[in-house]
Amino acid sequence: MVVAQTHFLILHYFADEQTVKVEWLSTSAEMNSEAFKTQVQLEHRVFSTYKPKYILAQTEQMHYTISPREQEWHNALIMPVFQNIGLRKLAIVVSRDLFTQVSINQTLENETATNSFKTRHFESLLEAQQWLSQE
Repeated sequence: MVVAQTHFLILHYFADEQTVKVEWLSTSAEMNSEAFKTQVQLEHRVFSTYKPKYILAQTEQMHYTISPREQEWHNALIMPVFQNIGLRKLAIVVSRDLFTQVSINQTLENETATNSFKTRHFESLLEAQQWLSQE
C-alpha cells in the first residue's frame, strides 16, 4: 500500500513482510538540496510510523547526486531511526547513474559497519526481494 508519495518518490508499506519500499522516481533529477532533505524527512516519518524490519530502496531511477554534506545530514537523521525501529536489513537496488550510485554507496558506507542491520546492494529488484525474505 502506498503510504506517502511526492513528485520525487513513492513510499510503500507491506505489513505482512514488515517492509517499506522506497521508490525513487526519475523526476528526482529535478531535485535541489532542499527538496532532497524534504524527501528524507518524509522517509524518517514513514520509518518511525510503520517501524519496518526491512527496507527496500529502489534507486534505479534516482538521478540526484547526494553531496558529502547531505550524506552527513542524511545519516544523522536516518541512522538513529534505523536503530530505534530494530531494522534488520536494508536492500538497495542501485542507480543506473554512476554518480548517483557512488553517492548512495558513500552515504551508507561508513555508517553500516557500526550498525546492527545488514546492507546489500543489488542490480536486480528480484534479487533484493529474495535476500530480504531470507532470515
